[in-house]
Amino acid sequence: MRPLGGSTGYARSSASKGSRIPARLRLVRQFSPTEPVSPQNCRKEFPMNSAPLSPPSRSFRLLMLLCFLALAGVFSLTLSPLSSLAPQGVDPDVFRWLSLVQPAILAIVCASLGYALAHQVSLDAPLGRALVEKQPLRPVLEKQLAPALIGGLLSGLAVIGYIRFTAGLAPVRLELSLVSKLLYGGITEEIIARWGLMSLGVWIAVKVTARGCQPKAIHYWIGNIVAAALFAVGHLPVLFAASTEVSTTLVSAVVVGNMLPGLVFGWLFQSRGLEAAFIAHATAHVVSVSYLSVHFG
Repeated sequence: MRPLGGSTGYARSSASKGSRIPARLRLVRQFSPTEPVSPQNCRKEFPMNSAPLSPPSRSFRLLMLLCFLALAGVFSLTLSPLSSLAPQGVDPDVFRWLSLVQPAILAIVCASLGYALAHQVSLDAPLGRALVEKQPLRPVLEKQLAPALIGGLLSGLAVIGYIRFTAGLAPVRLELSLVSKLLYGGITEEIIARWGLMSLGVWIAVKVTARGCQPKAIHYWIGNIVAAALFAVGHLPVLFAASTEVSTTLVSAVVVGNMLPGLVFGWLFQSRGLEAAFIAHATAHVVSVSYLSVHFG
């Protein structure tokens, strides 16, 4: 997999004095043909703490935009029956509002984490960046839309398979509203899992195995798998809160059923940008909800 071209971790070309190359190609400073590549050179030429191309004020606007979107998704959970999971003796309304605190904090932390690390490993949110920098949106959407819709359709089919397999296993199924699925699932979860956790995973993988070199495909897959696994395991607390009688088969199905779409969303994030993961995740929910409405009314 190739690093995303819209990254902010670009550097000026040193191939010719004073020359500039297009921003989409300005990925890394190139080595001199006569200079051997060594770990020392690698650290020198691909600094992991290189400054972003965009002015800090514009980058901060992107962080604010992502925080706003993430919190909008969190508060959309108020439209879903979270109070049904309240333990005995706990006021359902109090439980519902307290249930929003943890994901809200996690969303802000992961939005900030991605803001700090994503550009260092050539990951980006190109549509959001174009929006806050008042650049044309259409060229970005043209690259994102088709792969995202295809990935969302395939992920939706995987979700349908998961629903059919667990139909007789899950004692209680918490059904979020469609708005919550689109906003919290499609946006907030992607900011947490992909923008925050996957960026962190790739960054750590590069630091540990490449000593600051430009990320390679293996680094993105490490980050993708780790983020998808954490994303899947993160669904287990709701399962255990819904029932104390949970089989190993159901736990395995929940992990696998959520991890497979997560890998698709991670690949889209790396190859097309964060918003492609947004679109794919939301599309997967639309596909699964359409299936449920047709077969179960």
